Amino acid sequence: MSIHSRLVSWVSLLSLCLFTFHVSASEPLTEHIRKLGASKPTPTTIENMKWLAGTWRGKGMGGEVEEIWSEPQNGVMMGMFRFMQDGKLQMLEMMTLAEKDGVISLKVKHFSPDLVAWEEKEKFVEFPWIEKDDKGCYFEGITFAPEGNKLAIYVAMKGKEGKIDEIRFDFEKVTAAAK
Repeated sequence: MSIHSRLVSWVSLLSLCLFTFHVSASEPLTEHIRKLGASKPTPTTIENMKWLAGTWRGKGMGGEVEEIWSEPQNGVMMGMFRFMQDGKLQMLEMMTLAEKDGVISLKVKHFSPDLVAWEEKEKFVEFPWIEKDDKGCYFEGITFAPEGNKLAIYVAMKGKEGKIDEIRFDFEKVTAAAK
């Protein structure tokens, strides 16, 4: 399966997660990824994600990855993700972390190397906040697991025969956001 096909499957899986995995407050979807249950998520603020601000580079899905996040401002952080493989740009993402009514939500819009959006004009993929503990920050379908200047991001992706795979991206912080 090509990288593009896997990523499109990933977007489809995330949409599926948002509509079908509502069983209890927080249950494991994979080893490191949780799904949101019927209960409300743990209240939080965007300040719980402030540590993410800056530039992160690393590896994942057989390529080079980079994320750049702004400092929180007025309850919002904005981010950019770039995936390169064999020296070629494969995809981009524009992201926001936004606080509303005591919880945050991660919204992602995917683009081809030519800046053609994968989702329809008004559409995006949303990862609702679940909770934070000493191992990470959990959104439905994605987990941010920081450890010092390193960051593992786990993403649920639909693999072969519809099985849910856990994809790991390993990052290292290379700069802090401007203050």
